[in-house]
Amino acid sequence: MRQLHRETQAQTEAKQRLEATTRKAHERSYASSTVSSQALIKQRLAGVAGQIEKRMGALTSGRAGMDAATIVKHLKDTDHSVLALITMKVALDVLGKETNPKIPVLTIAVGSAVETQLRLDWYHSQNPQLYNFTENSFHGSTGTRQRATVFRLKFNREGINWPAWSRTVKHKIGAHLINCLCIETQWLEKKTVTRPKSRESVWSYSNEFLGMRDSIMERASQLAFCQWPMLCEPVPWTNEEPGGYLTESIRQTNPLIRKSGAMKVGGSKQGSIPLDMLNNLQRTRYRINPKIFAVAEHLYENFISVGKFQRAEAKPPPPSPGEDATEEQVKSYKIDRKRIEDYNAQLQQKNWRTTEAMYVARKYKDEPWFTCPASFDYRGRVYFLNTALHSQGTDFDKALLCFAEEGPVNEWWEAFNVATCFGHDKASMADRVQWTRDNTDLITRVAQHPLSTIDIWGEASEPFLFLAACFSYHETCIAKTKSTSGCCISIDATCSGIQHLAAMSLDYESGVLCNLVPTPKPSDGYKAVAEASKRWIEPQYHEWMTRSVVKRSTMTRVYSAAMHSSRGYLRDALLKDGRDLSAPGLLTQITKAVYQKAQPAVFPGPMKLMDWFQKTAREALKTRDHLEWTSPSGFRVIQDLRKSKSRIVKTRLMGQAIQTTIADGWGDPDIDHHLSAVAPNVVHAADSALLHRVFTSANWNKPFTCIHDCCLARGCDLDDLSRLIREEFVQMYSQPFLQNWAEEMGTTVPDDLIQNTLDITHVRDSLYFFC
Repeated sequence: MRQLHRETQAQTEAKQRLEATTRKAHERSYASSTVSSQALIKQRLAGVAGQIEKRMGALTSGRAGMDAATIVKHLKDTDHSVLALITMKVALDVLGKETNPKIPVLTIAVGSAVETQLRLDWYHSQNPQLYNFTENSFHGSTGTRQRATVFRLKFNREGINWPAWSRTVKHKIGAHLINCLCIETQWLEKKTVTRPKSRESVWSYSNEFLGMRDSIMERASQLAFCQWPMLCEPVPWTNEEPGGYLTESIRQTNPLIRKSGAMKVGGSKQGSIPLDMLNNLQRTRYRINPKIFAVAEHLYENFISVGKFQRAEAKPPPPSPGEDATEEQVKSYKIDRKRIEDYNAQLQQKNWRTTEAMYVARKYKDEPWFTCPASFDYRGRVYFLNTALHSQGTDFDKALLCFAEEGPVNEWWEAFNVATCFGHDKASMADRVQWTRDNTDLITRVAQHPLSTIDIWGEASEPFLFLAACFSYHETCIAKTKSTSGCCISIDATCSGIQHLAAMSLDYESGVLCNLVPTPKPSDGYKAVAEASKRWIEPQYHEWMTRSVVKRSTMTRVYSAAMHSSRGYLRDALLKDGRDLSAPGLLTQITKAVYQKAQPAVFPGPMKLMDWFQKTAREALKTRDHLEWTSPSGFRVIQDLRKSKSRIVKTRLMGQAIQTTIADGWGDPDIDHHLSAVAPNVVHAADSALLHRVFTSANWNKPFTCIHDCCLARGCDLDDLSRLIREEFVQMYSQPFLQNWAEEMGTTVPDDLIQNTLDITHVRDSLYFFC
């Protein structure tokens, strides 16, 4: 009953938030940004654009209409979809702010917005470099009027002057476009209102529009739902019935497989192992970590930001320079005020995640336990449905959670956790444990005086998780005031994507570098790539090539990052290190050395395998419109990637909206997207299948949670979990993985694709496979 009440409360609050957001948008003349307006624009944009095109065709062909010359002169080369979007948005904004605006108020507003759009396009054509430089100086909260003013001032200083439209021209342009809108949609109507001393023609919404808007808002209100943790066990998922929240069968907003390609091709039944694992995960009980919550409350109330915990305070405006101020003082004042206004405008966005997490945490801080409902994506990866208080959030979100069911303390794993969260995750297991045992004084200081030691724990790689680890280690292993712990300790795959590809191809050379075989210290594939790249780089740049420089390029390569993306990652990393990349061709030389030479040389089996996945997908798509295969856990993966039959209407003034050109259905397969996605999706499906197999209820009946290729459990359970993960990995790749996948694609595996140099059973003894 409490959970039903909570879900009712969640729906009521979501409705209130929706109404408040809508009301605020109307008050700020942003009515076009509301849920109902966005839906209506999407529905009718194509039709309004078509009407504008039709009318323009009539005017340019000599069938003169009123103000034809003015309209053709100013609009003849303008994208009709952009004109439609501006007209619809401005009309909704103006009438959202003022119920019955006078005729010229709306027409001149539309005409002004169109002029601004065309002026910005013209600026870009005249000086793209100045335009881009100016555009990059804005933040996300900068309003369209402010943007337009800044552009005008910048370009005027350079002698690039736009011939401004008169109010008459704006009115004529706006009247033409509003007329097109009315003909196509019947949203607006003219009517006469009686004022105290006059009668005036005004615009108003038609009854038809109001009915559509209210219908959309009513539907949005019905679906509105704040997705919080649950006070009971979630409803189990089956192939026939929805799971998760108690009211899901009524709302039907959270399918078993989110964003599923399966929805496009008729759906697919999932195997018993994935469903069992998902339901097992949903049964895990959590509670709020009271010590982390107490620290967070202090930080929140005192506007202190630490790591991803953002709690910035609005800055007061600078003092006025006074009437006797010099021109230089006034200029300085305006610059300071603008800087502060920009900062304050972004505060809500910066603080939102922390504010929401704290709001939900306050609701659950006194609960003895709660659960987190979850679902799959189409590769089999698990995502939680609640939007706060789950293990897949930020460092702060994760630190707020403890397992409600505590277990006996395992000092070794508790010590491992402290050092790992501090930032020693690349050290050996023994060194991590020893670091913690050598720093008990520091841990005690942090645990006993967290508010006065923020300068210590706030600098950790995961500050709140480190703080939580210190709390747990101090009370269980130093002060020994507790003999049980519910601390969520994570163990993570190393180079997960390469691990799976190396196992599929049985490539020993790659397997050693991603810890598939026993080594005295953790292997580092990223460092190996950095070292190998020096063979193709001039000697004076060798010291530049470090693990951190090549890491992102190498990590994303497994997920089909293109060479230009790797170039960007390498550039950013090198600039962060203070390197001078001005020498002609230097960045290209480094990129080719890392991407084209070192990565294939260091990981030959995985790179060759990725190419084969793409070639196989290309051939398969000649006779089918999607790719489909079964993962080693029995999860049915459906990769159904289609070309969109919608297009994005972009404006330099008003953002973007989607124009739906066909009401339903999908376009042809998007071959390029399929090819770039197939290797990553095979890997994602494989790492998901491993966790499916590990955490079935038959294998695991203890608290756990997961973050894709990372597992979290109590310290007392991690020895068993580590063994189980290794065993299931061995069992999974002792089967003909590639042969099974190839068979479903209608092909065979080439003889030279599987290296057969790796004994997969060595994973059982690899300490750093998952650590």
